[in-house]
Amino acid sequence: MIKMEIIKINPHEKPYTSVNSEFIKTEIRSSNWNDRIRRDYIDSLLELEEYVLHGARGCANALYMGGLKDQYKREYDIIFKELRPEEYERLAKEEERRELERQEEDEKERKEFKDKEERQRREWLEAGGTE
Repeated sequence: MIKMEIIKINPHEKPYTSVNSEFIKTEIRSSNWNDRIRRDYIDSLLELEEYVLHGARGCANALYMGGLKDQYKREYDIIFKELRPEEYERLAKEEERRELERQEEDEKERKEFKDKEERQRREWLEAGGTE
């Protein structure tokens, strides 16, 4: 029986010497070529760099990149902030605004719930119920 091993190759054939991100360059410098797991990690970072610079290449790639972004959230943020600082800041401010809106909406819902609960309690007592 023939045993086959699937080996991931630098997916875009982008030379390791043409990396744009200083973060990724630092990761490469601190890595050993013979460490296959580390090399796969670096290749994933390279895919994130390509995504930050050029976007997704179709629907399937967008789904794949979404998963990769989730898997390497910290690294993605570092690469994005490094390579597209203005866009990163714009998106960070937008996310902050959305988070404030969510908090305000949550607070409004909590207040409405408490008010409704208090109104129902008063009605219960007026109807002759006890606490």
